[in-house]
Amino acid sequence: MALVLLAMGVMAGTATARADGHLYLNEKPIADPAVLAAMRSYLAPREPAGPGTGKAPSPPAERAAVDCDKLASVLRAFGYLEAQVTCRPATAADGSLPEGTIIADPLPGDMFRVGIIDISGVRSSPEVDAIAAIIGDRIASYTGKPATSEALWAMESDVLRHVRDIYPLADVTERALRLDHARHLTTVEMTIDGGSTATFGDLTFSGLGRVSRDTIRKELTFRTGQPYDGRLLSDFQRRLEATHLFQSVRVVTADHIEADGSIGIFVVVKEFRENVAELRQDSTPLALSLLAALLVLSGRLMALYAGGPRWLQRGLGAASLAALAVSAVLVVMRLAQLV
Repeated sequence: MALVLLAMGVMAGTATARADGHLYLNEKPIADPAVLAAMRSYLAPREPAGPGTGKAPSPPAERAAVDCDKLASVLRAFGYLEAQVTCRPATAADGSLPEGTIIADPLPGDMFRVGIIDISGVRSSPEVDAIAAIIGDRIASYTGKPATSEALWAMESDVLRHVRDIYPLADVTERALRLDHARHLTTVEMTIDGGSTATFGDLTFSGLGRVSRDTIRKELTFRTGQPYDGRLLSDFQRRLEATHLFQSVRVVTADHIEADGSIGIFVVVKEFRENVAELRQDSTPLALSLLAALLVLSGRLMALYAGGPRWLQRGLGAASLAALAVSAVLVVMRLAQLV
């Protein structure tokens, strides 16, 4: 049974137990509320078929067979890897169901759990041996968990991510799932094509505006020509995120290795409309203009209460108004940039 067959998505939500009015789900054999909710969701009312819809309705028996197969796939996605769902016509013993109703009887069987995970195809090397312990620990974290499609897919992605720390273009070429019926365990077999190792190639930047390339280069954790290590790439991305200069940061590799053995690195960022450093720098003129307005206004008040010449009072008043006007203009410009 191929692992890929278990990767079906399961819709969420509430629904009735009937599908198009022809199928009734026998819920008694299902004890897990999450599994039952997923099966009900699959049987939610769908788009109508028939005259005026542009869709020809399928015969009830044919639709029921398809639905029962899908319901069995839902069960398998939850770790019931040998589940079956049989279809049968309703009888008087089933209660007052409409004539022609077909009943779906689930036979979930036993739940299987993740057992052995066998990885092949990756050539041994000092670099691979260095991450072998990490991969072993990650594999151990999945052992004993229900063999759901979600867990199996997460396990495969986790293993592949660590292999790509050494072989950047590694991919799973074959996968299989074998069942140990006596212990209700699975053996997951993965064949990984590692491809070639590489060195860090040239950096390509995308999304830069206010922030300079030199600012990004200061956070580099590797050098061009250095042997590729995906962990250094992850550290580089974390350092860029820690600068708080960007809304988002993605550091990814090219999809091919160059003839010289290097692999290009793409730095894709999305800048904030304003970053903290710029706000601090650009707020200086605003602060100075406000301070000038306050000082001039204070001088006018002092001149007024001290009985100073009228021309001095008027001059200080005009100067304070000018400083306040400059402050207002700066505030409007800043607000316009932030919108």
